Amino acid sequence: MTRGTNSLNPQVAATLVSDIRYPTVNVSNEVAQLNDYPAPEQQVFPPPASRSNPQEQQNVQELKDRVRQLETMVSCIINPDQGSAESNSDATNVFPRLKGSTHKARFFTMSHWMNTKKEFDQIHALKKTSKHDQSSELSDALKKCKDLARAIKAQRPTQSYTLPDFKAEVPSRETADLLVQLYFRSFESTHRILHRRSFFQEYEQYWSDPTAASTIFAIKLLLVMAIGSIFASDETNNMRTLGLQWINTTQSYLSTPNEKSRLNLSSIEIQTLLILARQTHSIGGDLLWISVGSLIRTGMSIGLHRDPSNFPKIGAYQAEMRRRLWTTILEMAIQASLDCGMPPLITLDDFDTEAPSNYDDADLEEGTKNYPPKKPESVFTDTSIQITLLRSLRTRMKIFKLINDFRSSPAYEKVLSLSTELTSHISSHAQLYRSASSLPFPSSETRFSTTHKNLLDLLTRRFLLAFHLPFAVLAKTDPRFYFSRKIALDTSLLIFSYPETQPNPQSSSTTVPSSTTTSSPPSDFTRMKLISGGPFREAYSRASSAISLELIAQINEDSSSSTFPSFPSSSSYPPSTSSTSHPTIPIPPSRTALHTALSTVVLLSRDRLSHGETNVKGFLFWNMVQAQTLSMELEKTQTLSLAPIPTPNPNPNPNPNPNPGQENSNYNRNGNGNGNISEAIALRAKSAAEEAYTILRNQVSSTPTPAEGATPISSGGGRRGGGGGSLIGSPGDMNVDWDVLMQDPPLNFDIANTWLLDNWENV
Repeated sequence: MTRGTNSLNPQVAATLVSDIRYPTVNVSNEVAQLNDYPAPEQQVFPPPASRSNPQEQQNVQELKDRVRQLETMVSCIINPDQGSAESNSDATNVFPRLKGSTHKARFFTMSHWMNTKKEFDQIHALKKTSKHDQSSELSDALKKCKDLARAIKAQRPTQSYTLPDFKAEVPSRETADLLVQLYFRSFESTHRILHRRSFFQEYEQYWSDPTAASTIFAIKLLLVMAIGSIFASDETNNMRTLGLQWINTTQSYLSTPNEKSRLNLSSIEIQTLLILARQTHSIGGDLLWISVGSLIRTGMSIGLHRDPSNFPKIGAYQAEMRRRLWTTILEMAIQASLDCGMPPLITLDDFDTEAPSNYDDADLEEGTKNYPPKKPESVFTDTSIQITLLRSLRTRMKIFKLINDFRSSPAYEKVLSLSTELTSHISSHAQLYRSASSLPFPSSETRFSTTHKNLLDLLTRRFLLAFHLPFAVLAKTDPRFYFSRKIALDTSLLIFSYPETQPNPQSSSTTVPSSTTTSSPPSDFTRMKLISGGPFREAYSRASSAISLELIAQINEDSSSSTFPSFPSSSSYPPSTSSTSHPTIPIPPSRTALHTALSTVVLLSRDRLSHGETNVKGFLFWNMVQAQTLSMELEKTQTLSLAPIPTPNPNPNPNPNPNPGQENSNYNRNGNGNGNISEAIALRAKSAAEEAYTILRNQVSSTPTPAEGATPISSGGGRRGGGGGSLIGSPGDMNVDWDVLMQDPPLNFDIANTWLLDNWENV
């Protein structure tokens, strides 16, 4: 502020100072702490340096506001012209810091009419009097009106809906113990929803007397077990079937029209658990973005988007639970937005809630009012993973906004800048790994397992891939974007190479190979890849696209003027996967890793079918892409080599085609040795569709199989399938409907024939 040279009348200054009523508070320590706070640009997400009593924080803020008003008044006296302008610009300072009001469980912003109620002084005085005089006629009349109002509402059809008996759905104690443990060892560290100690206290009380337990807790318990059911080692899938049943049952709680009764933390915990359960069981696909939008609005309705320091009556326990829950909602919002390719429905300017403190759940008891001593960031706690994930949220939201800005194209310099920023956040994860390594065994195996490490990296790194993949596509014709091409490939290969270990409560962790065909139980992270939707399905689909596009581009870029040598058998592809001998295709060593990665993509899509996935089009698509790349390799080899080249096997799956000789004959029916790429793709699609049908049929125990000669695949929409006992007829007869596999710009795989992309819709 520019100050004038005129002197202030001492009497006026004394009068101004005497009118200020300073609250009784020791401000020296508070001011010192405020000076140590980071800049506003950084303060939204890093954990605060300290937390004092909420009432003291409010007093300090009021003190600062009063000093600012005094400076403005003094400036007006010294320089009237300037003071008038500045008083107009600082008009917002007259509003309270909260800029809103609370009523019961709801929060109202300044735009709501409820904020004017406090101006009716006489009415409020009468209200206070009636509270102390319960025998007054006014209180009696109001009570009678409320009783009648409740009776009227109870008679309405919308209120007569009977909820199911949630307690009757709870399984035996042994099953519940297992599923609850599986939940807390997996998602609760990254998505802080429940307070461990409080939950297990209610859990023990429930088994002591189930009839006395609340319905709210029974719903939470069912959802926790539903999430944990995907990690249960159950060959019959009974656990997962129960999990799906519990999800459908608890959904009814949120389907009733009485939203007012659900405006509390417990109901928001249920809503958050339900979204996570639907995601883990791949229910709803990318449409969960719609449900997350409802969750955001519900959270804002009770003021989760405002930091608890704005509410002096909220104690430490409630404040930290609100911060944790809001952080989880933000993470769900940005992840669901990337899955769906839609805006996150919230911006950085819409909230001021600070990051959760670095506390263990044992540090906070329900009802705790004062903050316990803060733990340094170098100490690993139950909240460390969430705090680490939150630090990159600002950057990820900037990236997402830049990707989806339909008004302008992003400057590549900005892309590189944000990429560097996000990469720096990913590199900082090493600090968390070091703090977790100091945990004693077996705590180190359960509180920060390899699954947690993979989850943290995937939820962050997938934004780097989404950011660079559109530019990687452009790099085929514009070398300026080569960096994006390299980043997209490296990130995709890393996503497919996450280490996977399974916690073993008896001893140290057991390493589980990446291949899902192993006889060992799949790790928690492997089960997420095989069963869950959301980030797992989207991230791996996007990484598969990047790997496939890079492989096709490298084959096309292979110089036709160079001499293509005869590679040794170790470079042949694909490797034999059965006792049946299949011919192989010589592959350049530089592309062996990409072909291996593409095989992993095909195997993952097949294994998802074996674990409950019902949409076969992804499996067909990646089989067709693999057929294209192998055919391109064969064509390139035959063009550049004079030596006779063996016929490729268009079906390198672990379950070989029952008639490989016939397929090879059809593949080469043109008689020129290299065949037609489009025909090879069509034949692979036929083979993959038959394999998918076999996988799905094995999962159906009660549904009768189609009669011999009937069309096995039919959607009733006039779509043509195969005939004569074959899933798909000859390549020329194919007419397949496809759904959208990704939200990226059109990714041209150079696959000929319009039937492939003829009609992109769900079946």
